[in-house]
Amino acid sequence: MSALTDAGADVRVGVWDSEAVSWPEFPVVLVRSTWDYPLRRAEFLDWTRRCRRTANPRDVLAWNTDKRYLDDLAAAGVATIPTIFLDPGQPLRATGTPRATP
Repeated sequence: MSALTDAGADVRVGVWDSEAVSWPEFPVVLVRSTWDYPLRRAEFLDWTRRCRRTANPRDVLAWNTDKRYLDDLAAAGVATIPTIFLDPGQPLRATGTPRATP
């Protein structure tokens, strides 16, 4: 944050779903870390559209908030960890016995 303030930016920290923040008043919003969007993804993406402008491209935020983007990366040859995708509320069913790594 200091790099932004050193560059002359008026920096404020806020929570995306806070009703105390009038997001459309900000000329640009930088999304840093949002950990509670998975169960409210549609609401989060709607919030990004209410911001005047996001420093993070909205299409990238939409792509990245659906963790299936990891499949896109793997298909493009990027190394990813083995991943199982579940929809919110979908139960996890064991597919095998976990193995210890040496």
